[in-house]
Amino acid sequence: MQGNTSAEYDEFLKANRIKVNKYMNKVLWFFVLAGPAIALARKNGLFAEIKYSTCIIISVVLAILAAFHLCLCKKFPGKAVTFFFALTTLDAVLLYMSCHNVGIYICWFTVPLLSLLFCEKYLYFYASGLNYVLLLIS
Repeated sequence: MQGNTSAEYDEFLKANRIKVNKYMNKVLWFFVLAGPAIALARKNGLFAEIKYSTCIIISVVLAILAAFHLCLCKKFPGKAVTFFFALTTLDAVLLYMSCHNVGIYICWFTVPLLSLLFCEKYLYFYASGLNYVLLLIS
């Protein structure tokens, strides 16, 4: 009985990884809109110290990373590399934004929060650890 439950749980985790990776890809594509949103806010006087080139770079880099993640989702749908890439990418983009005076500090909590969707504690610890290290660097 124990082996059957373990196999069912492993099957659940694999199906969950695939499903959450698809959602993570949608999140990455949605974040591509961050560049135009920040540019619009700059135009309205909110982020006066941010350059328009920074907004363009944010959108272009996120589009490239989202496209690469989509390829990973198709080639390795349930593998660890796919979700590690997505979470690391989100943290790296937050670091870039922070280093270029885009002060959206509330976003730092989203990466560990999103890692909880994978139902794997090692992934949560990785996401939280990386998040805090990059937060200290910024």
